[in-house]
Amino acid sequence: MTSPNIRRLSLAALMLGTMPVAATAQDCTLKLSAYEEATNSYTAKIGQLSRDLATLFDKYEDIDARIAKTPDACPADLSSESAAAQLIINQLDTAQTDQLLACGQSFNQRILTDIETARKSNDSQMVLRLGTVQQRIFAVETDAVEISKQAQFLEFRAKRLIEEYATLESRCSILGGIYD
Repeated sequence: MTSPNIRRLSLAALMLGTMPVAATAQDCTLKLSAYEEATNSYTAKIGQLSRDLATLFDKYEDIDARIAKTPDACPADLSSESAAAQLIINQLDTAQTDQLLACGQSFNQRILTDIETARKSNDSQMVLRLGTVQQRIFAVETDAVEISKQAQFLEFRAKRLIEEYATLESRCSILGGIYD
């Protein structure tokens, strides 16, 4: 008969990497702490891009209001404003979003497998520890899903701003053309 400590160590070794985990759409190569850091870093990046886009929208509204009052106040070229909105779209890293979501799935799948293994071994201490890890995974994954939604919305808004600038530029070209 094996001692409980040896059995726990064997179980821990089994759960820390020797047990095959079913493949997800994209396996996660990050450790949980790196996954958490990547999620926090991407959240900060999306926050900054969101503030940048809000500034661009404010600038658009100012230009639009000036043109509404004085049609000949059209700027000569609005392409730089459209380019700034396009730059925000280019900075949205869909590969990173995909990786964060895949890591969340991978960690969830792995922790469920590990909890089941601990339950089968009647190791209640390990089940409790893994339950705590599962809560941490859930919190990080929730953040990753939320930031993914924010990134998609940010992209939608940036594309909309580009369309608004195109409309404004069209309006300016009409007003500045034959009506001079």
